[in-house]
Amino acid sequence: MAVTIYDVAKEAGVSIATVSKALNDSYTIPDQTKAAIREIADRLGYRPNARAKNFARQASGTVLFITDFYQNIAFENPHMFEIISGIATYLDGKDYSLTLKPLTKQAAPLYIRDIIQQRQADALIIHAFVLSPELAAILSRVDFPYLVIGKPGFRCSICWIDVNHEQAGQIAANYLLDKGYRRMAFITGQENDALSQSRLRGINQVMSEEELSVEVVCNESPYALDDEALKAWKEGQKALDSYAFTDHVLAPTPDKITALGMARTFQNIRLWKTQTVFDNVLIAKHCR
Repeated sequence: MAVTIYDVAKEAGVSIATVSKALNDSYTIPDQTKAAIREIADRLGYRPNARAKNFARQASGTVLFITDFYQNIAFENPHMFEIISGIATYLDGKDYSLTLKPLTKQAAPLYIRDIIQQRQADALIIHAFVLSPELAAILSRVDFPYLVIGKPGFRCSICWIDVNHEQAGQIAANYLLDKGYRRMAFITGQENDALSQSRLRGINQVMSEEELSVEVVCNESPYALDDEALKAWKEGQKALDSYAFTDHVLAPTPDKITALGMARTFQNIRLWKTQTVFDNVLIAKHCR
C-alpha cells in the first residue's frame, strides 16, 4: 500500500498541514523541522501526488514549448533540441513537466491567446520562429509568464533572450588571432542573414583593431537555384579554391558548408578533423 501524507504526519508527530508546508519549503516552518520531515518522508518512501500538489497550488505543473516543428527541422536547426533538453532537465528538478506544441506562425496567436485565457499551462516558452507582430501584441498585454527564445525580427516590447552573436564573432576572431592566424574568410549563405551579419560585425571589430580584414563569402545553396542561376554558381565555384589557402575559416557547421556546395574545397584542407557521426548525418541531407 502506498505511503500517504497521513503516514508521514503520524511518524513525525505533526499535522498534515505542517508536512505539506515543510515539503513545499514554506518559510513558516523552521529549517530543522523541514529537515526532519523530509528525512521521514524519504525513509518511508513518500512521494507527493503530482495532481494533488498542482491542485493545491492552483497550477497545472506544465510549461509549454511552442515552435513550428516542420519537416527537416532536426537537420536545419539541431540546436533547437539542445535548448529543449536543457529546459526539460531544469524543469524536472522543479517538479514541472515540459510539453511540446507544434504551431505555425499563423496559428500561434489564437492558440496562445486561448492557452493564456484558460490557464492551461503555468508558463510559455516561445521560439522566435513563430513570433509575429500579432503574437507580440498579445504577449505585451497579458499578465502571464512567458519567454521568447531568439531576438524578434521587428520592434516590440516583449521579453526575449538570445545568444550575443556579435560577441560570439569577437570570441571566434580573438581565438584564431591568438592561434597565430592572420588571413581569415567568413562564409555565410544569404547576404542579408541577420545572425551572420551580427557575427560578422563582431569579427570585423576585432580584426580592425589589429588593422586586418576578413574575406566574406556569401554563397547560396546550389540546390535552391534555378538552371540559369546554377550555371552562374558553378562558374563562381572556381574562385573558391583561392580560399583553400586562407589561414583559417570562420564558418557555420560542416552541414551548412555542404549545403552551400563548398564541401570539396574544405575536404581538401581537412578543416573538420573531429567531425562527428551526427555531423555526417546532417551533411548527408545536402549530398546528391
